[in-house]
Amino acid sequence: MPVDDAITLITRSFDKYMLDRRERTEGLGAGAGRAAGLPPSNGQDFLQPSSQIQYLLNLLADRRHLTAPELTSVIEYLVERRHQMNPDADILARRGL
Repeated sequence: MPVDDAITLITRSFDKYMLDRRERTEGLGAGAGRAAGLPPSNGQDFLQPSSQIQYLLNLLADRRHLTAPELTSVIEYLVERRHQMNPDADILARRGL
């Protein structure tokens, strides 16, 4: 296969991949909560993860290993997110419920 044809093929494949990924991301944002049976969110209780936390969560999703400090920062984010969603969750967690 000539180089020009190969580059064209790769470009088309990459463009299609990016379009599919964008569509999936937009689709997840629109109805993911309702599809999972979660109550609708008013948008105020969402704690946007930092880019570092997003990166670490993506690594975990890809089954990659994290260091102890990285895991600690992810856990701190998740605890804060849980507390923001349900302030009583910390009390129940400490009681072992």
